[in-house]
Amino acid sequence: MRNLDYRSTTFEVMSDSELKEIMLSIGITLRKLRIQKGYQNAEYFAFTYQLNRSAYYGWESGKNISIKKLIIVCDAFDMSLLEFFQLVKFPSRNSGQDYLPITLALT
Repeated sequence: MRNLDYRSTTFEVMSDSELKEIMLSIGITLRKLRIQKGYQNAEYFAFTYQLNRSAYYGWESGKNISIKKLIIVCDAFDMSLLEFFQLVKFPSRNSGQDYLPITLALT
């Protein structure tokens, strides 16, 4: 983790390895949800929900997924983004607390 000092405010920035770990966890979560939905084959799931098959396979392998595509995938799983991210395992930080890089507020 790197610290950046910008106008007297310190920001903690995720390291590349932390980011990679989160992306892999998102992919693992996608794979688990697909299998729970009854799709043993990622290609068939992607075809059914009109997603690019190679892109979907990449997302399950930890490649970058856009928020727009993640919303579509979550809809296929009948869940919200909040419900999805509650299933994703985030790496522990030095403090021993799970790190969630975003704060979600329900209004």
